Amino acid sequence: MNENYLHFLWKTKRLPFHAMKTCDNQEITIKHVGFHNTNESGPDFLNGKIVIDELEWCGNIELHVKSSDWYLHKHQFDLAYKNVILHVVYENDKDVIIDGSKVPTLELKQYIDWSHFDRFQRFGSGSEKINCAKSLPNVDRVYIESMLERAMVDRLNRKAFFLYHNDLLCEPQQVLYLLLARAFGGKVNQLPFEEMTNRLPISLLKKKRHKVQYDLLIATSNVFDQGDSLISNNCVAREAWKRKGLRPPSFPEIRVRQFSELVRCFDFNLLHFLKSTSNLNVIFDALFDEVSRKLTKELQLSQSFIDLIKINCLVLFLWWYGDYLSDNSLKDKALELLQTISAEKNTIVKQWKVLGVSPKSAFESQALIELYNELCAKNKCLSCEIGVKVLNL
Repeated sequence: MNENYLHFLWKTKRLPFHAMKTCDNQEITIKHVGFHNTNESGPDFLNGKIVIDELEWCGNIELHVKSSDWYLHKHQFDLAYKNVILHVVYENDKDVIIDGSKVPTLELKQYIDWSHFDRFQRFGSGSEKINCAKSLPNVDRVYIESMLERAMVDRLNRKAFFLYHNDLLCEPQQVLYLLLARAFGGKVNQLPFEEMTNRLPISLLKKKRHKVQYDLLIATSNVFDQGDSLISNNCVAREAWKRKGLRPPSFPEIRVRQFSELVRCFDFNLLHFLKSTSNLNVIFDALFDEVSRKLTKELQLSQSFIDLIKINCLVLFLWWYGDYLSDNSLKDKALELLQTISAEKNTIVKQWKVLGVSPKSAFESQALIELYNELCAKNKCLSCEIGVKVLNL
């Protein structure tokens, strides 16, 4: 037996609640199993509600394989467990005492469906990278779509998290500038691009003439051998730039020039495009067209890279700014923009396509990437609506 399985039984209410009694033979009614606590320390299920011998209790619920695990995990020293109203265990081998009173305990050993437990154990033990691969064709599409929507929101919240805890990001224009730089840097050169924005803030840069803006960005990057730099004491260390594993179009020399030209063309007037009734995709495409006209042939931005900039910069900014202003219409625009961008093509998306899940837009491909990286690859099937549905089939 393992605790994850007990969490699954409790969360999905796959137990005969109507026929259960506490270990002290008290009548118990489970009115609310509580909310599964997957992100914070403390009890496993928060704000549950139970009735024992006609007395209603509201509080937290803790689950263990053995009741003695309470002391093994040292919960007796943690104030977060003071409000536990019910201890749910596979085997009750020791009473748990809080402030001199015994915590009501519910033992599940006699209620386990062992055939289902065996199936649970086998689930994820095979060679498939996606545990529910063989069962996925039997899952109603509505569950898949629901999970993709949740995964997309989780992805945006997760990627925007660092923006909420960065003291340097006190202005929305600087946030947009930073996200644009990170998008150009990709996974390999994200940090030196980010350092550029710290060393040359947008508020300082946009006070300069257009030509000077471009020159300052090039100098600050320090990616070229320029002799005496315009700001040699305030530039990125040259060794910070990486080229290994990159194709020539993604080399920092190319990306820095593209980025500098785009920043020079973009006035960062947030109200201009956020409050526009026009399709945001049209507005941004016009901006990229303007940049392309000023770049030489070898520096042209590919459509696939433009799409990545929209996904990793513009969409994320709209989501973050919607939170910043408490304006859900901006967050809706972020999701709408994703729907207008073509689905990505990569190894993770290909895996899903083999299973019959083909994304129609970047909204779905991004959600599938999140689903795979954050749940499938980590075997967190119990946190996935698809996984729970498969286990309940």
